[in-house]
Amino acid sequence: MEDKQFDVLYKQSQDVGKNDSDYIGKFNFLKQASKYRPQADEAKPLARHIGKVYFIFKLELIYTAALVLGMMQNIEKAVVIEEVIFSFGGITALVLIFASLSLVYVARQHDNLILGVVACLFLCMVIATELFTVIFLMDNSDIIFECLILTITVFGVSAIYGLVTKRDITGWGPALFTALISSIVALVLNLFFQNSLVQNVIMFADIIIFTLYTMYDNQMLKFNFLSKYRDDIPDTNTSWWLLALDGSIDLYADFINLFLDILSLFGSSDDD
Repeated sequence: MEDKQFDVLYKQSQDVGKNDSDYIGKFNFLKQASKYRPQADEAKPLARHIGKVYFIFKLELIYTAALVLGMMQNIEKAVVIEEVIFSFGGITALVLIFASLSLVYVARQHDNLILGVVACLFLCMVIATELFTVIFLMDNSDIIFECLILTITVFGVSAIYGLVTKRDITGWGPALFTALISSIVALVLNLFFQNSLVQNVIMFADIIIFTLYTMYDNQMLKFNFLSKYRDDIPDTNTSWWLLALDGSIDLYADFINLFLDILSLFGSSDDD
């Protein structure tokens, strides 16, 4: 049934807009059609795109790990950097992260790969500083390693599900964003109460949220690729790399947040 529905939508998307320039109508057809599996001639380009996304994602993780290791080798300078980035109660870090993501968006709008890469590298530097702070405060390397393995496992299983499932989960976005905002608000409120049980519940909820986000973002890799591939608008090679970069940042955010939440949950349990 899904294949037939896809074929109907795909044929309709090719007809709408040819004679009456109804581009909005065509966009809506494409948006709906893109939720379904790729056709035979689209499978290989899609696979290459996903491979490109994960290649960039791995480079981001390697770069972040290298920065953290470098900070561990020069703790005095790292502490100074951490104090600057997380000044004003962490507001500076949030501004820097928002600025980096905004630059990635601008880079996509202007087809500027260099700007996108610079913004990504800067984002990784901010995240690496946060990781350094968390890891530096923990004196148990075994727990850090175990949490990393658990993060890789959870992320890997969730990513595979998002990529292979035939279920449409592209509508999860608003609900996940609402859940994430609620979690952040609860975390801020708990700063006034300092309740360890509530803290652990929030961390566990965060793990579930980012597990679902990992599934969602991986399916969105396919959705965004197919939307761009089928829009009949000439695309530059740079624009495809920027789309891959954008997707890799989503995966990077999922992985890092999963790791931090798992580390916080098991780290606090170990302290108890």
